[in-house]
Amino acid sequence: HASKFMTFIWIPLVFLFLRKAVRENRWTHYIYAGFFLGLSLQGQFYEAVLFFIFLAAAYWLHLIFHKRENGIRLFSFLRSRMREILWHKLGFVVMIGLMVVISLQLFPNMMNLATKTTAQQQSSDQKWDFATSWSLPPEEILDLVIPGVFGWKSGDPEMPYWGRMGKPSVPSGLKLNNENVGMIVAILGLLAFVILRRERGSEAGFWLGAVIVTLIFSLGRHLPVLYGPFYHLPFMDSIRNPNKILWLTMFAVSVLGAMGFNLLFEKTLREKYRAGIERFGRGLRLTVFILGGLTLLSLIVGPELRSLIVERTRNTAGAENVTGYIPVAFALATLFAAALWLVIRRLTSVKDSPRNLLAFASLVILLVAFDLWLSGRHFVSYTPRQTTLDYTGTPGVIVKNGQLAGIGYHAGKPDPVVSWLKQQTANGAGRVFVQLNQITDVHSRHLFPYHGIPCINFNPNPRLPLEYADFMQATGYHPYQYAPLAGTYLSVRYVLSLEQMQKTNLPWSIAASFHLTTWPEAQPTGLVYRIYNTTESLPHAWIAHSVRETASSEAAIRAMQTTNHAMLLAPVAEKGRLPSLAAVSPETASALQTNSVCTFIKYGQTSLEIAVQTRAPGLLVVNDAWHAGWTATVNGTPATIHPVNILFRGVEIPAGTSTVRMEYRPWPALHAVSLSGYGLVLIVALGDFFVRRRRKTDVKKL
Repeated sequence: HASKFMTFIWIPLVFLFLRKAVRENRWTHYIYAGFFLGLSLQGQFYEAVLFFIFLAAAYWLHLIFHKRENGIRLFSFLRSRMREILWHKLGFVVMIGLMVVISLQLFPNMMNLATKTTAQQQSSDQKWDFATSWSLPPEEILDLVIPGVFGWKSGDPEMPYWGRMGKPSVPSGLKLNNENVGMIVAILGLLAFVILRRERGSEAGFWLGAVIVTLIFSLGRHLPVLYGPFYHLPFMDSIRNPNKILWLTMFAVSVLGAMGFNLLFEKTLREKYRAGIERFGRGLRLTVFILGGLTLLSLIVGPELRSLIVERTRNTAGAENVTGYIPVAFALATLFAAALWLVIRRLTSVKDSPRNLLAFASLVILLVAFDLWLSGRHFVSYTPRQTTLDYTGTPGVIVKNGQLAGIGYHAGKPDPVVSWLKQQTANGAGRVFVQLNQITDVHSRHLFPYHGIPCINFNPNPRLPLEYADFMQATGYHPYQYAPLAGTYLSVRYVLSLEQMQKTNLPWSIAASFHLTTWPEAQPTGLVYRIYNTTESLPHAWIAHSVRETASSEAAIRAMQTTNHAMLLAPVAEKGRLPSLAAVSPETASALQTNSVCTFIKYGQTSLEIAVQTRAPGLLVVNDAWHAGWTATVNGTPATIHPVNILFRGVEIPAGTSTVRMEYRPWPALHAVSLSGYGLVLIVALGDFFVRRRRKTDVKKL
C-alpha cells in the first residue's frame, strides 16, 4: 500500500501552488502544481488522482470567483476580468498538461486497465454492480467522527465485522480504507466554518461544501439518483469502490481542522473572533451532554438499538455483542468533545502566554493522536499480521480456544518454506502453485514476491486482461484448486499446500514438508506445509519445432485442451504469424526438443537472458506473459516476440548456439517525453530563482 502514500504526500502541494497561482497571479505556479500532480500520479493510484483533479478544478473556480469584489455582479466581473481569467484558464490547462506529460509512460497501462475492466462486464447491471461495490452505507458516516461505533472485522471469531460495507456477494465486509478523521479534527473544522463562514476569502464554506458533496458521492449505490450521473462520466464505470471518494472528504476535513486550530492559537485571530469562539464553546458543551446521553441510552436500551441499527448493519450470523461497541464508542466521543470544550474555555479565559499556548496546543495535538490511534485499534482485540517489510521471518498462527484468531510472525527466524523454494526455483527453474487459504495467502501475496519466488496466484477478476480469461477457459485453471493442464502450461514444478499432519490432499510425491507453529509460543499446531513435486509440466523455457496454427481465439482454446504430450510440444499460434518455421512430424519435433538445451543466464522481472542450443531452427517458448512492451534480440539482432499458447512468448531462433535477450520497454518514446517534462520544470524553477535573485539585488542597490 505504499502507492497510497506516494500519491497523497504530493496532493497538499498541488492545492498550495494552485492557490498561490490564482491569488498572487503567479503563472509559473501552475507549472509547479502540475509537476506535483504528475508526481502524485507516479504512485499509480489513478482513481485517487482523478478524484483530486475534480476537487482541484472546483477549488480553482472558487478562487477565481473570490477575486470578485463586493457589490460587483458576476457578469460584470467576467467581462472586466476576461483577459485575466483566460490567462488563468490557460494556466490550469498547462497544469493538467504537465501532469500528463510527466506521467505519459503510465497512460497505456491506465487505458488498458479501463478497457479490460469494462470489456469483461457483460451487462449494464454487472458494470453498475462492479463500479458501485464497496459503497459507503449511510449509517457508517458516523465512523468519520466516532470510530468503531459498529465494530470492525476481527481475527477473533467472537468479534466479527458488523458493518455492511462491501460487495453484496461477500458475506463479511471489509474496510478498504480507514475513514475516521477523529472527533477533535471534526470539531475544529466545524469551529472554522461557524466562525469564518461569512468572512470573505476564508474558504471555510468551500471546504465544508467539499465534505458534504464527497460524502454524498461516497454513498454510491445507496444513493443512485445522485451517483448515477457521476458514474456515467469517463472512466467512472471502471473505477471500483465509491468509498474511495472519502479521500477527498478526509482531505477537506483536514484543511478545515487546520483552519480551526489556527483560529484557537493565533492570537490576533482569537482576539478578533473571541465572542464567536465563546458561543461555539457553549454549543460544544451542549454536544457533550447529548453524547453523554447517547452513551447512557446505548447502555440501557440494548434491544431497541439492535432493532434500529444492528439489523441494518448485520451481515454475519449472531450479533449479540455488537451493542457492546456502541457505549464504548460514544463514551470516547464524549471524552474527546469534553476535553476540547475545556481547552476552548480555558483559552478564552486565561491570560495569554507562550507557555499556556504551548501547553494547550500540545494537549490538542495529543488528543488528535490518541483519537486516531484508537480508531486504528478498532476497539476490538484485532490481531493483525505482525510483519514488517523485511519479510525474513517465519509465519505463525495465534490460537484462542482451539481456533485460529490471527497470524503472527517470528521475526529473525528464516522461513524454511521460503528458503527451500527459493533455492529450487532460482533462475526461472519453475513455478510454485499455492493452494490458497488464510495462511498461505501470506506466502503468495507477500513472502514469495519479496524473495523472488515465482508463484501462480491470480483470480478470475474483471481487471485481468482478456487473454488470461481465455487461458483459464482453455486449461480449466481455478485459483483455489490445482488444474493439471494449467500447471503443465504454466511450468508449475511445485504445489504448496497447508494440510493436517495425518492427511495428504494431493496425489504427487512430497518433495518437502515443514510444520506450522503457533505465535509467539512456536508450538506445533497439527498442520504442516507440504510441497508436492509435479513432473508433467513444460519447462519454463523450451524449444518447439512444430506449431499448431489456429484462425481464431475460440479455435486456440479448443486446440489447447489436450493432454497428449506430443501435441503439447507444438504450441498454438495465430495462423500466418510464423511463416519461416518448417513443419515437422510430432515424433521429429519431440526428438529435436529433447536434444535442445535452454539455460537462464539472467532472469528478472523486466529483463532476461537465455542461452540456447538446438540442432534445427525452432521457436523459443518462454512461459511468461506476452505483452506488446516486450522486445527481444537473438545474437544481438532484433527479433519479434509472438504470442503463443494464448498467453506466452515465442521467438524464432536459428540452429546452433544462440543468446536470446528480452527486455520490457513499453513505449520508450513516452518515457523520453516524460523526462522532457521534468526538464521543463527544472528550467522554469531555475529561471524563477535567478529572476528573484536579480530583483533582490536591484532592490538593495536602490
